[in-house]
Amino acid sequence: MARMTRIKKIQDKKKGRPIEQTLNQERESHSVETSTKERPSQKRKVELLTSADEVLEKATKRKRSPKRMDMKIWNFGKPTCKCQRCRAIFWYEERTRSAGKSNPTFGLCCQNGKVKLPTLKEPSAYLLKLLRKQHGKRSKNYVQNIRLYNSMFAFTSIGGKVDKEVNKGSGPYVFKMNGLNYHRIGTLLPTEEGDKPRWAQLYIYDTENEVKNRIEASTTSMDKRKSLDSHIVEGLKNMLDRDNILAKTFRMARDRFKEGDYHDVKLKIINKRHTDGRQYNMPSASEVAALIVNDTTENRQGRDIIVQYKDMKPKRISENHPKFMAMQYPLLFPYGEDGYIEKTPYILKEGTSCKRKHVTMLEYYAYRIQQRMDQSMHLMSCGKLTLQFFVDAFACILHFRLN
Repeated sequence: MARMTRIKKIQDKKKGRPIEQTLNQERESHSVETSTKERPSQKRKVELLTSADEVLEKATKRKRSPKRMDMKIWNFGKPTCKCQRCRAIFWYEERTRSAGKSNPTFGLCCQNGKVKLPTLKEPSAYLLKLLRKQHGKRSKNYVQNIRLYNSMFAFTSIGGKVDKEVNKGSGPYVFKMNGLNYHRIGTLLPTEEGDKPRWAQLYIYDTENEVKNRIEASTTSMDKRKSLDSHIVEGLKNMLDRDNILAKTFRMARDRFKEGDYHDVKLKIINKRHTDGRQYNMPSASEVAALIVNDTTENRQGRDIIVQYKDMKPKRISENHPKFMAMQYPLLFPYGEDGYIEKTPYILKEGTSCKRKHVTMLEYYAYRIQQRMDQSMHLMSCGKLTLQFFVDAFACILHFRLN
């Protein structure tokens, strides 16, 4: 480049032109050349932008295309197969892969016959009527607010925080919970004078105004309180007093307090069962609970639930207690049936062996949530409350595995 500029300078001197003038002319010609080179690319950019705008305009103006009619729907139809051992209903596609096509077997329910649990009893006619929406506004109100009705009769409180944002907008109902999930039980009576009763205290304290107290304890929202039906609350109270063994137990404590002898009284909800959990899930009142009077010892054996008179903070109860779920879901278990019982043995055929000897919590709930024609399907028919139960049971299974 230096050599070329020298040659140009020499040529300019020969022609008699000033050197600065020739340099300026060269700079102008170079800028003109670069500008002319950039013009085609700029034109392409402009063309691309205009074409993109046209596409967007066409897309906004374009009408929605009709649904494609050539889509194939994969429909299994109704479940038509039954487990040969526990009579649970399945789709054919749920069979174990090792089974033959002519004689399918299923392992999701009873682990090929190793798990056997007592059948669930049909609830009372009053509760069945409330679950059928065709029975009028009262039934629709119950189904829509079933979680609130259950919470006002629950004996325990539930931990964790329910995510309410997930159900904003359209779509099916979803129950989502954040944080550590657990069940807690409080005292038999409110700690301070003037405190409103909650949870199990509603079965004992100020029962003359029980319906009003239950509605107020169920929610802090005035709009939700107005949506609740006092006639439904009264009917559920009478039903549980008649059928639920846990309700009868706490009413027994109420009667003791009415007699005036209520100091140093504790209620023990017994964990241990003397009957076979594979055949019985309705123990007698003496097997479920006992009133302890004037006993200063701990009286806690294993996982028994000790409900103190007053001076006690709410305490967590074990997921392995037979009444763990029945105390939280009285409208799913209206008779107060036993739930998971530890060390329930497998049923093994003669000559067979198994490393594990007892039913796990996962196997228990897997058996319970199956559909069977010869048992009540009430547990699966309670909509939003059933979904909450599923989430709660899954959290218990995870905690059981960690322990």
